[in-house]
Amino acid sequence: MGTFLWRDGRLAEDSGEAALLVADSWLVSDGVTRALPLHHDRFVSSCEREAGLGAAAVRRFLDSAAGAVPRTGRWFPRVECGADHRLRLRLRPAPEPSAEVVLLPHPGPDPRRHPRTKGPDLVAMQALRVSAASAGADEVLLCTGTGTVLEGALSSVVWWRGDLLCVPDPSLPVLDSVTRRLVVDLAGRQGVAVRPERCDLASLDGLEVWSLGALHGIRAVTGWRGCGLTAGPAVRADEWRALL
Repeated sequence: MGTFLWRDGRLAEDSGEAALLVADSWLVSDGVTRALPLHHDRFVSSCEREAGLGAAAVRRFLDSAAGAVPRTGRWFPRVECGADHRLRLRLRPAPEPSAEVVLLPHPGPDPRRHPRTKGPDLVAMQALRVSAASAGADEVLLCTGTGTVLEGALSSVVWWRGDLLCVPDPSLPVLDSVTRRLVVDLAGRQGVAVRPERCDLASLDGLEVWSLGALHGIRAVTGWRGCGLTAGPAVRADEWRALL
């Protein structure tokens, strides 16, 4: 465990902090990570765009970071590019897995400044999630100012309408979620139609809704707070979690 700075082609222990320009994290379980190249690609492209860093240099850092994670146990490492344009690895044990989640809609428009880049809004989104606990919720659902569903503070969301798997319309300001991409790909292999939607919050009432993320994979929404919605039965979540 600890924080490591990428310096002179190697990782060195570090206690420094910098505001985040880019961040990414993934679950490592006994040395295995789901879709690690997709996480790497997202981090590299974001570092190029936000900090002007070269792809080859960032990939050397990522290769070293991957090698620094223990091969046994559950870990949730985070890679960062700070406002100082320096690269860091935070080696962290993974929290316990969870298969269910209770959602609390944010009482206003999406507060993020950079919704398509993981990192700049991370501290604010973590604070939102902590505040949700006082309402008995695990995650905050973000919507546009007109009430269109976007995603969770630290997760993405999808929902089912009958046999259709629905996802937020790609024109909406949402993060390019690795886990959502994997679920959509899995739907294609299962012969399940996927429909992008601009969905009002109220239309999720009674539906099977999933919260998606690298740490927990698929979590079924089993409750709502502060909005009067009812969670639909999670009839598919267990099977798809196993497939994922």
